[in-house]
Amino acid sequence: MDCIFHIGLGKTATTYLQSEHFPRIGALGKRQGSRRFRRALRDVFLHEDPGYWLTQGGQSMIKRLAARKSPEEPIIYTDEALYRAPVFPRETPPVRTEQPERLVAHMEAFSNAWSSRGHTKVFFFTRNQPEWLASAYAQSSQFLPEASQADFEKRVDDILTAAGDQRQRYLDFGRLLEGLQDVLGQGAVLAMPYERMTDARIRADLQQLLGCEGFLSENTETPPAGAQCNVRRSRPDRWNLSPYKLPEGRRAHKWRKLKERLGLPAQAPTRPAAEKDIQLTAALAERIREAFEPSNRLFAERSGWSLDHLGYWPGESSAKSQEGEAGRRGA
Repeated sequence: MDCIFHIGLGKTATTYLQSEHFPRIGALGKRQGSRRFRRALRDVFLHEDPGYWLTQGGQSMIKRLAARKSPEEPIIYTDEALYRAPVFPRETPPVRTEQPERLVAHMEAFSNAWSSRGHTKVFFFTRNQPEWLASAYAQSSQFLPEASQADFEKRVDDILTAAGDQRQRYLDFGRLLEGLQDVLGQGAVLAMPYERMTDARIRADLQQLLGCEGFLSENTETPPAGAQCNVRRSRPDRWNLSPYKLPEGRRAHKWRKLKERLGLPAQAPTRPAAEKDIQLTAALAERIREAFEPSNRLFAERSGWSLDHLGYWPGESSAKSQEGEAGRRGA
């Protein structure tokens, strides 16, 4: 019984995959199965020492995970929160979350604890960092009272310049892939660019890793009607900002959630954003590409994927990536 983790990343059509494709292959994790168990597993990866997997509590969690499938089936678990850092928190000082080293250490410890049952494998998608940061900021804007173009540019500058800031390391795809391959084995880690999600090679590689011949065989060009997607891009270089969520008392929050469960109208209190959208300017995008170029070179070497013309390299725009999955989904 292999255990296969999908760790996102966020902003790479993860919500769409979890809503439309993972349920078809019986995956566990986010939007699938017990919310209580998912939170408990996530908290171990984010807050416990990797040695936890050798304790009685860790062994108990592994047994609970294994019990969710028959021994002949692999465990496929999807949750981007297993690898997470507060890239755009409400406060803006440097964030020290020990990523990607924390995830790598946990996967090594989990793999050792799981080894009597089978192999541990991981797969994830990347996205060129300029677009990822713009999209993530737009999504986070609902929690940022001063969300604006100036605030976006200042926060990106903080990420690129603050000493010891782990938010930049979170987007260090080369370091993440290298670390996982070193502890799990090169064949146990599959990393792919989101901009190429519709490529036949990605479908074939994922079907082989998961042991599911039909995975992603359905049309991935356009999400079906009713599909859950976090669509915020309004133009190739612009992302819409969300209304700011106003503080809500505990009693009001519980009452709103109850109405939601009963199917009654329940709108969280908000106020409009100060500006309609943010722009990823050519100068800012180029600066981000320059900062992450060494990491992306390592990722391309380790993954075997060419990142040319996808917005990862200095001196090239993301024009061709707009024709790919990112542009189609408007993420």
